[in-house]
Amino acid sequence: MNYLDHIGRGESYPFTADQNSKVLLVDGFKLVEQSMRDILATPLGSRPFQEDYGSMLHTLNFEQNDAILGNLAKTYSVEAIRNWEKRALIYTKDVTIEISEAKCNIFIPYLLLATNETHSFIYPFYRALTS
Repeated sequence: MNYLDHIGRGESYPFTADQNSKVLLVDGFKLVEQSMRDILATPLGSRPFQEDYGSMLHTLNFEQNDAILGNLAKTYSVEAIRNWEKRALIYTKDVTIEISEAKCNIFIPYLLLATNETHSFIYPFYRALTS
């Protein structure tokens, strides 16, 4: 039995075509990271039949750049991924936040449970658009 049987396969997002003009399929940690990105980018309550899907990161758009923003971003991202991505184990104590003027990078180390491989996922949370 292959480890892909536990993780699964899915369409790449955003949708891209392979050399045969079919939707490109991804598997392994790329599929898990796509899922994490979707969870964190989806505002909580925005899906019609899954109101509890997503994260509360969108509520931080107008918060000040301080330690509170970092702690809330860490809490909201870990909580959302733990609720919806069961293929990964998040190392909460190792999650770090890097805050700049308009962007907040969230570094999330995780263990892929099917393979016991450790990976790191970086989610860029943009607080404001700059020109």
